[in-house]
Amino acid sequence: GGGRGGYVARLPLPRGMSLEVQLPPPTRPAPPPPPVARSEGALPPPPPLRPYLGLLPLREDTLASLPPDSSPLLVRLVRELSAARSFSDLHLETGLPLDTLYLLAGHLAEWGHARVALPLTEESLFALRPDAPTHADSEVAAEYAAAFGARPALPLLSALALFSEPRRFGDLSRSARVPARRLVQATVFLWQRRVIHQLQTCLLAVAEVARPAVEPERLVAWQLMQQLRPMLHGEHSLEELSWHEGVPRRALLQMVAAFPDVLLPVLMPAVGEDFEEAQDCG
Repeated sequence: GGGRGGYVARLPLPRGMSLEVQLPPPTRPAPPPPPVARSEGALPPPPPLRPYLGLLPLREDTLASLPPDSSPLLVRLVRELSAARSFSDLHLETGLPLDTLYLLAGHLAEWGHARVALPLTEESLFALRPDAPTHADSEVAAEYAAAFGARPALPLLSALALFSEPRRFGDLSRSARVPARRLVQATVFLWQRRVIHQLQTCLLAVAEVARPAVEPERLVAWQLMQQLRPMLHGEHSLEELSWHEGVPRRALLQMVAAFPDVLLPVLMPAVGEDFEEAQDCG
């Protein structure tokens, strides 16, 4: 169907099921995020999926394994899947509305083909999981050898050593003595198998700060901190703060640098890590 409000698309799903989705006109802009930091009282529950999140592909044969009657929209999404793409990126690449992407992503996650996660960027923080299998005869070691060869450019033990402590992936890629493409491949391999996990930085305000009388840059940082104050309790990530308030990440880091004794960075498992249920720290 059509009309000024958009049109309805029927998405065939496996096992003979189908689902009708109301699609908006392609030119209609996405609604702005709710101004959570400016609301009074308790914060609303976080939505399950957000534009800054993405999908970590878990299988190489996803496209080939889709049922013949799969939705063309699902096929379009699978063709563009990448650990480095957010839902916003996938929206631009596929032309699919975010609501449709979220729906399809739910099916891929349910079928074990992908996992909702923060996309891989230069700002990503990875570290070895406490229960990571590090012995030479582990199943992961055999899979690593099958994927990268008996004498890979980045041996497994060297890869594990890179993630012995949390580091920005951008810093890691510049310091590692391997081609960037090989490092990305090894990182995704270990991430898919939960050998490493991604961390995210949340902010905790431990005190109130009086309005600065001088220093314009410090005043700007203070004003931003007051704007975000309801969310600075150690459960909301930099990505979430940036998205909710439309604030660049660099402005958040400048705010932390201006008040290092008041704003404490707290590292927590990122979305999709360690626990799969709804999380407070987005």
